[in-house]
Amino acid sequence: MSGGCLDAAIRLICGEDRDCAEETSKLPSFFRQLDGRILRIPMPALDPSARPLASSIPDSEGLYRRAMRLAGDEPELAQYIVKRRIYLAAPRGLRGEGSTCPVCGDRPTMLVLRRYGFGGMFSGFRQMAKCICGMEWDYPAWTCPRCGNADRMRFTAYLYGPLEFRKCDACGFIVPVVEADAGDDVHYLHPVLLLAARNVEGR
Repeated sequence: MSGGCLDAAIRLICGEDRDCAEETSKLPSFFRQLDGRILRIPMPALDPSARPLASSIPDSEGLYRRAMRLAGDEPELAQYIVKRRIYLAAPRGLRGEGSTCPVCGDRPTMLVLRRYGFGGMFSGFRQMAKCICGMEWDYPAWTCPRCGNADRMRFTAYLYGPLEFRKCDACGFIVPVVEADAGDDVHYLHPVLLLAARNVEGR
């Protein structure tokens, strides 16, 4: 699953540019390896009842400064590092609901259709919202994470091989949608799919 999605996303981002394709193909490995360095950032105890968990950090500015050093002073990457660090410190079994992440407070930027069951009539898909920090939670089908539009007729679907992107016709938000088995880890594809989403209507 992940290899096909990655290849399709790279084609959407890079077209025929081989140098771009080579560099983009390294992104999942980069983010996977980055986790090890993120875990070395000191993390204060979180209040498990706080929503989002990020709101219970006593020194959020200090955490951001440490993230900036790790990110090489790239603000967008530093913000990712902060959110990812909080997620990696979050208590197990944390549940989410609605359109904001219980870990970092962001809106989801990817939808994951998790397969369940035993095949045939005894199987189906469970739609999960996924935030860039790594958190997943149950999310109603055909609902825009940005504006809440729940009219299925007001979405436009774009298909690129195994990849699907849904554009909300109400607000213009485009969200990648991937199918995955119950145990598949699609987190490290997430940043690549967000880049691909920016190119959906341009190709």
